[in-house]
Amino acid sequence: MTKQEFIKELNEELASLSTEERKKCLAYYEEAIDDLIDDGWSEAEACSKQGSIKDIAEEITNERMEAQNKKRKRPTWFYAIVVCCILTFVSVIIMMLMPDKGTLTYMNTEGNTASFVAAKVKEPIVLYIVASVLNVLLIIYGAKKQIKKVLLSGVCLMLCIVIGYIPSHMNPLKQEEITEVSDEDYYRNTTASIVYAIFDDDFSNIAPIATEDMQFVLADETMKAAKAQIATDWGPFVSMGSIYIEYVNENGREYAVASVVTSGEHVNVSFTVVYDELRQVAGLYMK
Repeated sequence: MTKQEFIKELNEELASLSTEERKKCLAYYEEAIDDLIDDGWSEAEACSKQGSIKDIAEEITNERMEAQNKKRKRPTWFYAIVVCCILTFVSVIIMMLMPDKGTLTYMNTEGNTASFVAAKVKEPIVLYIVASVLNVLLIIYGAKKQIKKVLLSGVCLMLCIVIGYIPSHMNPLKQEEITEVSDEDYYRNTTASIVYAIFDDDFSNIAPIATEDMQFVLADETMKAAKAQIATDWGPFVSMGSIYIEYVNENGREYAVASVVTSGEHVNVSFTVVYDELRQVAGLYMK
């Protein structure tokens, strides 16, 4: 068999490979045959030394298939990270989309009833951190393996998380527009006015000094229902104890919390009123 015949038959046997791969294989065997001929072997002997053409083609095809499968295969942890990234990202989005509307919750405990009117859902800081870490791992994997789709997916997910996190922590008001929470007289006077208004069922005076979310739950029906959970008949206002003020910081925001115990003709009620940085009522607790 001549070298030309050998190369022609091998080319036909490697028809399943791409043109570029076939050229590389054929070039290799052409050079191997030429080296043997240069060493003194005849053309036929040099071709025979290469082995069966079918065996050569089968070996090359199997090696290419194994290489492709290995290239396409991803480690189990890779898929675990991808799934966790997606689930965590979805969880973050769900938490971001949860309405910040006020809610009314009734809590009954052995004869005592408390009504809580609040409007804040704690931000999913842990989810933000987990999502960020997982996406960083995804980006590192994509960059290391030079997988553009994985790298791009990780970057896009990270951008979405950042875009969702930053606005929720940016105060849209200018610094000079924010009134520092420090005037305890204001909180004491306002808290006393709120107590009087609730005893008199005059809730319309509370809504103007409340946050938009709290205004949602300061409707007459909602507040009357909250009062009824504590006692069906409070009776006229009788007395009020000292109003205590304390300050708390949550998620970088400062709140003032006013607490006071009051007495009606038929019931004793403790009030806790939460004020935000703009001195607006952000929460109301009655027990």
